[in-house]
Amino acid sequence: MTDKIATTLSEIQIPDDKWYGSSNGLKTRREEIDPLLITLDNLRREIKIVKKELKKQIELKKEKHNYKQIWLGFDNAYKNKKQFYMSTSVDSNRRYPMTWVKKREKNLKILKNKLNKINKMLEVYLQQTV
Repeated sequence: MTDKIATTLSEIQIPDDKWYGSSNGLKTRREEIDPLLITLDNLRREIKIVKKELKKQIELKKEKHNYKQIWLGFDNAYKNKKQFYMSTSVDSNRRYPMTWVKKREKNLKILKNKLNKINKMLEVYLQQTV
């Protein structure tokens, strides 16, 4: 594929397989394609973890009659702390700063809005690329 700019729709071409192995094709892939694909793959993995943890929380709520009160007590216990750290059972030597403790409800709503925006952007991306 030659490196010319299309000025009309009839001039737009899909690059052939060889172009992706050329220096221009590799550069385009490295700069424009790979970052998004890597980010989407990382996001997919993290979403699987979040989904698993949310399922656990749903099961816990079914088992505990005071589930909501436990979370409210947690929120109250840590709302005035400047910094809160936790470690996981998997990696007990590493401490993770928890910025979610303060204003957990507000942060969850912000996260939900961001995920909704990402969902809309993915819809546009799919329409434009598939």
